[in-house]
Amino acid sequence: MPDYTSLVPKYDFPTGSIEAQEAALATNPLLQRMVAAREAYAGDRHRPTYHYVNPEAMLNDPNGLCFWQGRWHLFYQAYPPEDTRQHWGHAVSDDLIHWR
Repeated sequence: MPDYTSLVPKYDFPTGSIEAQEAALATNPLLQRMVAAREAYAGDRHRPTYHYVNPEAMLNDPNGLCFWQGRWHLFYQAYPPEDTRQHWGHAVSDDLIHWR
């Protein structure tokens, strides 16, 4: 029987305010890896700068754009490098131009 357990490390984050969640994410190893990947691609003149781009790998089927608690939220299918199976990604924006 196949093992469907994700190879991506699982992290628990605090519930409550988005500020508390963002503070917890600041020290998260997975997020730090994505920040490093985004910085590595920063000089690529062919990488889109206006549209949202997945920090590490392919972005597939962006959907679920919604405005909630004063911020825009975008959900998309993601394929992390260590596990080629589909996962879900989430990005947040205050202005639909700058995403985190």
